[in-house]
Amino acid sequence: MLNPAPQPPVSGVVEDDGVEIGELGLGCLYTGSLPGVKIPDGATSYLEAVGVGIGTITLGPSVGTGPANCTKAAGPGRHCANGKPGTDGMGACTGDLDCPGVFPVGACVRDANCFFGPPIPVPEAAVPVCIVGVFESDMCGAIDLTAGGETTLTTFLTSRIYQSDGDFAHPCPRCLAGTCNSGANQGEACVTTSSTETSADCLPNPAKFFATLPVVLPEVTTGTSELEAADSVMCPGSFGAFGLLATRVAETGSPLGATPGDLQRMSIGGTFCVSPSGNGSLDFAAGLPGVGALSATGTMDLGSVIGLPPLP
Repeated sequence: MLNPAPQPPVSGVVEDDGVEIGELGLGCLYTGSLPGVKIPDGATSYLEAVGVGIGTITLGPSVGTGPANCTKAAGPGRHCANGKPGTDGMGACTGDLDCPGVFPVGACVRDANCFFGPPIPVPEAAVPVCIVGVFESDMCGAIDLTAGGETTLTTFLTSRIYQSDGDFAHPCPRCLAGTCNSGANQGEACVTTSSTETSADCLPNPAKFFATLPVVLPEVTTGTSELEAADSVMCPGSFGAFGLLATRVAETGSPLGATPGDLQRMSIGGTFCVSPSGNGSLDFAAGLPGVGALSATGTMDLGSVIGLPPLP
């Protein structure tokens, strides 16, 4: 079984030859053989309706209200995530060789425009880390009204990983009393809506940069997303999933209207393959390449999309 076992509600399963051997928690992110981590509550990502057809609504990226909840791609500029001076003394770079350091692989990153929720603290890891999720590509998708509101989304994220800056119980900077208590933005104003007290306004210390993980989400859906292989090789170079000898991993969401009393609520889930980071220490510890899975809950106001009063 997965360790630690997820607390209800659950959104997915891990199976071996049709026998359930583990469950996946709703609102959690699983990567390789690392323990599942809870996506901070209060995270919001906005999408816009960019087209309305017969029974279909096409979704595209939104500028939201700012970096904390927009869903647009990173770039076009690049800078050293590890705080190195780069080619211009201000961190500009064109490749990792412009960002020499202890962990240079993956250090030259596209400038983040939109974050996938607030930073995620992982104090339970062997080395406590802080994960910053960044949209590398625009998020887009569609709602199929003829299929009960089934929604499918796709995007490309990177997980930028930073070691703790000394507070192992809280490896991410926190927004305390409206001020970042540590990290790159220490002393600056911030806003948080998460019980973890993390905020996109409070980013980690660049000197603690460790690695960048690419996370391609080909399908995050209110239906079922699954990876399956009879020989347990569900992703190139991987074997099993999440430290288990498994042949199938599945996340199952719930479409709009499926929650009694809250017709705007839905949940989405996705399974995907995680490529190596290039950081040998992380790849070994995380069991990469490997299988990944995530799920999240959300709301969607179809009334504002099709010109009707908000749903009750």
